[in-house]
Amino acid sequence: MRRIVTLFGVAVMAVFAVSAVAVSAASAEATKILPEPTEAAPLTATMTQSAAGKLFLTVGGLEVKCSKASGSETWTTANLGTRLVLLTECTGPLSTTCTGEGDPSGLVAAEGEVHFWLALLMTSETGTELIGALVFLLKVGAVAKPVKFTCVNSKKTIEDKIEVTGCVAAQVLPGSLNALIKEAKEEFAEFKSGETRVLQVLPQGTTKEINCLPTLSINGGAAELTAMTAAFTVGTYKKASKELTIELMNP
Repeated sequence: MRRIVTLFGVAVMAVFAVSAVAVSAASAEATKILPEPTEAAPLTATMTQSAAGKLFLTVGGLEVKCSKASGSETWTTANLGTRLVLLTECTGPLSTTCTGEGDPSGLVAAEGEVHFWLALLMTSETGTELIGALVFLLKVGAVAKPVKFTCVNSKKTIEDKIEVTGCVAAQVLPGSLNALIKEAKEEFAEFKSGETRVLQVLPQGTTKEINCLPTLSINGGAAELTAMTAAFTVGTYKKASKELTIELMNP
């Protein structure tokens, strides 16, 4: 963890320097999905990877790629839901194939809570922009649910056990906000190699940002900060089995 603080000290301090002004200009309470879902009438959606990307790239240079991805979301409030992502054709360093615990070869499943919150996007070493974001927490309720997978080569001479924990956020692209839409575009992006562009998020009902920093460890070693680069399309929104348009309200 000391390594994480050292590597990201400058970037995080830049966020702190501007975040108070940015967040005070907008209301987190105005960020919501309409029509508002409920536990009795949830909103469901499907997601697909619309552009190839890297599943994980650490600041130390470890890279895991997955060629395809699909998944689903179920929203039970205007800001809270669950998400399941299935990443396929996953490969790691030295011609290894990466597979999640209990998954078919080359597939990595990730599930947890998804939130529609405000977030701070790094635009420069000292600047940020307030955005709408889909924030993926690797937990279910209060229980942590890290993504665990193993990367093995064909000769079984290399085996790396990898665990990813924490929080990762995707920017909801501007064209998907404050309009009736059938599908939303979202993007996970790096600021620098291995450094995510979204470092902090603002949970609903709060006035102070929290860090959103995904970390990765190999074979039980020290955690490293990691980033994800991928573009996804979320669509086929349904309530009570009826397809509908939605609005992602964002100040």
